[in-house]
Amino acid sequence: MTTYATTQEFFREFEALPSKVKLALETYASRCAVGTHYSDSMDLIHEVFFRVLDGRRHWPRDVDLAAFLANSVKSLASSSRQLAEHKNVPLESIEHQEDGAEPMGHQPVSSTEELAMERERQRIAQAAVEFARSILQTDVDAIRVLNGIYADMTPKEMKQAFALSDKGFAAARQRVMFRLKSFAALHPH
Repeated sequence: MTTYATTQEFFREFEALPSKVKLALETYASRCAVGTHYSDSMDLIHEVFFRVLDGRRHWPRDVDLAAFLANSVKSLASSSRQLAEHKNVPLESIEHQEDGAEPMGHQPVSSTEELAMERERQRIAQAAVEFARSILQTDVDAIRVLNGIYADMTPKEMKQAFALSDKGFAAARQRVMFRLKSFAALHPH
């Protein structure tokens, strides 16, 4: 059974994160903010904080806080893009549009088929991550690298955020990739 941290625990743990992890999160959030109605990385991060405060998001105690934040940022950015797609309007119009008027010359972001394919890829990716996480549960470095890969962090960002040497990162990544390949072999699609 999943247990969730209190709001106080969440913010206390966030404050305790090393500055290099916070910087990596901000860098990641700035990449995620592109193409959304969020003006910058801190808007996305603050939205996660707001949702934790008002109870819409809960941090599971068994999930690395940096990974939770990165996944939350990614999810919010994706939702912003889906909202624009649902309305079939450019993202810039969502913020600046007044009295509900439709902007001229808007184009759909992607087809329904592309969306369905993307959702299926996300479902498979999540299942692969859960499979690898269940096997690597005591391998802290590998779990961090797995979370970093899932959060779309670059190797350089992961090495900095998780204080891993080149060798340590390569070894942890190899263990992760072996588990992910095992999942693919067991679940051909």
